[in-house]
Amino acid sequence: MSRYASENVENTKSAMARNLRCNPALVGSEFVPSFIAAVVGGWVCATIARNWKAPKGFAAVVFILGLLVALSVLMASHDARPQVREGNVGNIAAMQNAKQPAWVALMNALIGPAGILLGARLKEGAKDS
Repeated sequence: MSRYASENVENTKSAMARNLRCNPALVGSEFVPSFIAAVVGGWVCATIARNWKAPKGFAAVVFILGLLVALSVLMASHDARPQVREGNVGNIAAMQNAKQPAWVALMNALIGPAGILLGARLKEGAKDS
């Protein structure tokens, strides 16, 4: 790694350490396991129910709950919590002051039901074969 690149990485790390905003790479990596878990949940639901009504109802419940969580995140987006760490802030204090981006909450409300329906569709496809 070149000297310039290593200095740039160190500057980025120190800036991220002082900032209370979420790291975009970590936020993006959250969606993959969430989607996989939703697909598995939809597959299990379709296996137990043996019809399409239960996975659709499950997806609707997850969607409504996801929208409620997103609504709470949107309503809390204008609070007065600090945006920058001052001094030596511990992990617990940093987590208490962290804010989930609104788009993440909205994506979670969509990813869950989509994964559930896909998992149920995969189960139905396996049964037809």
